[in-house]
Amino acid sequence: MQNWVRRTIGLAALSLFLAAGCGMFKKEAPKHHGKGAPPAHAKAHGYRAKHHYYYYPNQGIYFDRDKGVYFWYGDGDWRMGPVLPRGVALKGSPKVRVT
Repeated sequence: MQNWVRRTIGLAALSLFLAAGCGMFKKEAPKHHGKGAPPAHAKAHGYRAKHHYYYYPNQGIYFDRDKGVYFWYGDGDWRMGPVLPRGVALKGSPKVRVT
């Protein structure tokens, strides 16, 4: 009988210890800084990150001004490169600034 009481008391003490430990590490909800802005500790995922492109509508080509690379659609897929394919010229073509 004493063995059963000791086990029950030990199990109850262990349960209380574990339950108390779970409450010690509560996470607070992240605080947002500004309407629709991600929390300060989170990655921006486009909110604060800005990209600067030129778009050449006659050719359907984008130019990333920060990275110095072109993007175009060809052969059924989007392509990317530091130079345009042969035969494509942008000189004198109208461009639109995309930010």
